[in-house]
Amino acid sequence: MSRNDHFICPTCHIGHLDLRLTTYVQQFGETLISVPNTPAWVCDVCHDRQFDTASIQRIELLVGQAGPPPNRYRPAQERKISRPAETAGKVAAKARAKAKE
Repeated sequence: MSRNDHFICPTCHIGHLDLRLTTYVQQFGETLISVPNTPAWVCDVCHDRQFDTASIQRIELLVGQAGPPPNRYRPAQERKISRPAETAGKVAAKARAKAKE
């Protein structure tokens, strides 16, 4: 195949596909995988990407052997807001006063 040969984009049928290095992003469970410098055919009109099957198989083999990487994201826990000691004492005194009535 010569350098001037281009493939027609199967998505838009207008653009030409060129081989470029792009970032492959895939979600495995709750973990997002990002692999830079992955060869892909990219359309110059619609920017549709078709990744090289051998590269994708290699990435999936590596992820499959070790399992998905650990997701270290931990959502923030809800914090309880406590009243200052003075306010808490006044509230308790009011509650006792109402109970006596």
